[in-house]
Amino acid sequence: MVKSIRVMIETDTDLHRVLKVSKSATPLEIRNAYVKQALIYHPDNRPKKERKFVRGDFNLISTSYQILADPSLRKQYNDIMRIHKSDPSKSVRKIAGVKKLQQILKNKQKASQQTCKGKQKASQQTFKGKQKAAQQKFKDRQKASPQSVFSIADLDDKETHKRPPSVNLEQLRQQGVKRRNVLEEEFRKQASIYDIPVFETLQFNTSRVFTARLKYKSKSVSIIDESSIKGIMSVFGNVKEVELLDVYDDDDDYGHALVEFDDVDALNAAIYCDYATASHWDGTKYRALADLLVSCESEFGPYGEKWTNNAIVNSILDQHVQSLSDGVVGGF
Repeated sequence: MVKSIRVMIETDTDLHRVLKVSKSATPLEIRNAYVKQALIYHPDNRPKKERKFVRGDFNLISTSYQILADPSLRKQYNDIMRIHKSDPSKSVRKIAGVKKLQQILKNKQKASQQTCKGKQKASQQTFKGKQKAAQQKFKDRQKASPQSVFSIADLDDKETHKRPPSVNLEQLRQQGVKRRNVLEEEFRKQASIYDIPVFETLQFNTSRVFTARLKYKSKSVSIIDESSIKGIMSVFGNVKEVELLDVYDDDDDYGHALVEFDDVDALNAAIYCDYATASHWDGTKYRALADLLVSCESEFGPYGEKWTNNAIVNSILDQHVQSLSDGVVGGF
């Protein structure tokens, strides 16, 4: 289902942010990012009780990719967004091009679904045709030489307890060896991440860490420490750990910290919070410090730039996503 363009415009949806890519991302980077996000949010990949909660996110991801992947649609979306920002009081419904863009996306989705159904039908017909041909070949062979075809019943003959004389075990063995060699050669040509040797002595920490990168004004860094950040971010949920980073922007006006949460709900709440206002902290002792917060983005976890906090595992998973992207795009 296509996400409502009107709602996307009204909520000032940044398509690049949805797919977790930069504004200068290449088409290949956008495609790979879409595959990664689609694999995470596709309802079929989630437990039944979670599907209704991720369906909206998946629709937004799919719609964002359709727009970014088509230069003309991207231009239409940016033009509509520019008009809305120039006059926010004007209803989005009245902006020219909104309905047209919505209809184009619906038509593209419908065409993609029909193409997918056509491929499935063609594949089924091909399979049935091959199956029918194999059955006919078997019948023709049986008619031509009935003795060359035997069944399990022949092997269970209680009178002779002997295999039919037409069965050449050595010939069957040689054919099996040749077939195995062919399959092994095909396997060698199809390298995948599963072929990468992993030594038993290596210990990987592959647990999902729901970590966010917090950005704050660093001129008052003397009054911000791990304890105060933990208290500030606890408004979203339980905070397991906070780490101040020795990384600053060029003008040294901002500082950064990693904040690890217990679960994905707390992580999402922190990411999608509007830090332009500190209303979340009204009535708390952290109200003044909250004014120093600038933004918060995913660092690790299923929605971040990295899969886990292990570089080797991230590399393997990225290779897996890359291998899937060529065949998966357009199939959702």
